Amino acid sequence: MRIIREPRGPPRELPYSLDHYDAAGNHVAELGRYPDLASGREAFAAAVRHRPQRHLFLRRGAQVIARNEPGG
Repeated sequence: MRIIREPRGPPRELPYSLDHYDAAGNHVAELGRYPDLASGREAFAAAVRHRPQRHLFLRRGAQVIARNEPGG
């Protein structure tokens, strides 16, 4: 029997992620992945409008491109 393992991590064609964190800095959920900065920024803006109280980050890997940190 042969076991095939898929590579872990995000696909290279979707490098931008929209992430939700709690107030303590713990990752809650990845809300989406995007192929380019423009679509990532649009999704980030929509998420902030929809839930302004959430701690949201638009990231490319470890690089934080935009953040919404209410009360902080």
